Amino acid sequence: MDNRNNRVYFASANTTQSFRCYFDRIFDPNKLEKIFIVKGGPGTGKSSLMRQIALLAEDSGFSVERFLCSSDPDSLDGILIPDLKFAMIDGTAPHNVDPIYPGIVENIINTVSYCNIADLVCQKSRIISLNREKKRCYGKAYRFLNAAGEIESEILMGTKDSFLTEKADRFLERLCKKVFIPRNKGFESIRLTESFNRYGLTVLNSFAEDSKTVYLLQDFHYSAYLLLDSLYQKAKTAGQSFLFSCSCLFPDHVSSLYFPEQSIAFVVENDKKYREQWERNGKTVIPVNLKRFVSENYPRDHKQKLRFARRCAEMLREGAAESFSDASRAHGELERIYIASMDFQALNRKIPDLWQSIQRKTF
Repeated sequence: MDNRNNRVYFASANTTQSFRCYFDRIFDPNKLEKIFIVKGGPGTGKSSLMRQIALLAEDSGFSVERFLCSSDPDSLDGILIPDLKFAMIDGTAPHNVDPIYPGIVENIINTVSYCNIADLVCQKSRIISLNREKKRCYGKAYRFLNAAGEIESEILMGTKDSFLTEKADRFLERLCKKVFIPRNKGFESIRLTESFNRYGLTVLNSFAEDSKTVYLLQDFHYSAYLLLDSLYQKAKTAGQSFLFSCSCLFPDHVSSLYFPEQSIAFVVENDKKYREQWERNGKTVIPVNLKRFVSENYPRDHKQKLRFARRCAEMLREGAAESFSDASRAHGELERIYIASMDFQALNRKIPDLWQSIQRKTF
């Protein structure tokens, strides 16, 4: 991970409901003035190109949002430079981005043009075989995740039936009076902070890192998602400006919220060490125990069933991580083939001209 600030997110995610992509909302050509869509094979320098442009932008005083690859957080899927209304994104599968306004807003950079095609042709059968293997592994991973999602959704449904809605609403009403600011209309933007991959569930703490105050939701059988969904709706109704992320476990539910004007984040606690770290760094951390919003009958009457369901889901998620690892190995072999055929010096020579055109907003 190569960020110089805390604005690091995902623009797509591997979830319990397969692959979810939000490129069209985050890199909207109707809102941006210039987008470079980078296409090419694995190992052809797409991520490195974006990384170098991001560093040039920061050296010139611009803030940059980096979007990590949902399957490989060590690589980039895109960068966004808000002040320039510019984005550079990976347009290859599984995103498969094509220009909507070619030449006016978007332009394609093809990194394969810097490959020795004759070298690649010699490896044709191997490349095809590895791509098929990678696709097979991804399919297997998504089947594992889908099965885990079915189990975890049953837990969520039980929690929803036992959720003390009126008590939670009273808490949120008091909270909104503290957090919300008077306004008529704000903005909302999606920035994903989690994805399943070979490491399991990767959660980015970008919202919390960017905030002065962090409400740390201590989850209880997924009740945090119910509370966050309600807070999300109240923020929309009140015309607040905020960023939000969707959950990888439950893609139709909110997993975190960030109010930049108030510098306040709401995140689900996933590792206790971060609370201590944030407090050392001077953040105000407010823990919220969500156990009080769930009827005690649910966990008490279904204790064994909940424990068994959690273990089954955990094993299925481990199976998904192993399958993502297998896909990553196939991808790594593909990268080595393409890297051996690449003229990276020629590609790097284009970077200063690209940066100048970005600043001039020309192609």
